[in-house]
Amino acid sequence: MYDNNRGGGNRGGRDFDRRGSSDRQMHDATCAKCGSHCKVPFMPSSGKPVFCSDCFESQGGGNNRGGGRDFSSKRSFSDRPSRPQAPQVDYSQQFATLTKKLDTIIEMLVIKNIKATEVAEDVSETVETEVEE
Repeated sequence: MYDNNRGGGNRGGRDFDRRGSSDRQMHDATCAKCGSHCKVPFMPSSGKPVFCSDCFESQGGGNNRGGGRDFSSKRSFSDRPSRPQAPQVDYSQQFATLTKKLDTIIEMLVIKNIKATEVAEDVSETVETEVEE
């Protein structure tokens, strides 16, 4: 379970409070672009290129959080096949019928409420009369 009292909110294995800390372990690597020796804050894995700071910046690194992917070209949805359009239906008659039914229900509830109020008043008057006697 997550402990709110721990400093740094360490969730998912990352400790964001330590970002930029001088005690971060650095690993030796060779830049895939210029071939110079560099140090990186992660363990390089085989098959993935590692870049020195200069080459990383020149490729737009640091500004692009997409993992090196280019999202600048927007996908066009106009080339997708269109869905068949549903036939236009006139619901005005159905709405009118529904409105009439709802008005009838509301009227019945109002009448029932008036009758319940009259009964309550009659009971109250009867109790008051019996108390006075």
